Amino acid sequence: MKSNYQAQLPTDILLSKKLTCFQKILYSYICGIINKDGSCTKQNNHFSKILNKSTNTISKNIAVLINKKFLTVKNPNTSGRRLYNNF
Repeated sequence: MKSNYQAQLPTDILLSKKLTCFQKILYSYICGIINKDGSCTKQNNHFSKILNKSTNTISKNIAVLINKKFLTVKNPNTSGRRLYNNF
């Protein structure tokens, strides 16, 4: 699958001991596809296909990113969920 975005990690995220390597990759991917309004509207099944992980794994890791304040969520548990970067 070819895409036209680049994933970048701020140094604070890259060096964070609070996140696993996969969580850093997921965070980077989410931030790389943020819309013009500053939100990411992709659903867990999208991340699952791109990152080759189960939707359950994606859900758990997004929850970690939210709980550790790396991301903010609006409209959780709906198809209109929006993820926002806190950095």
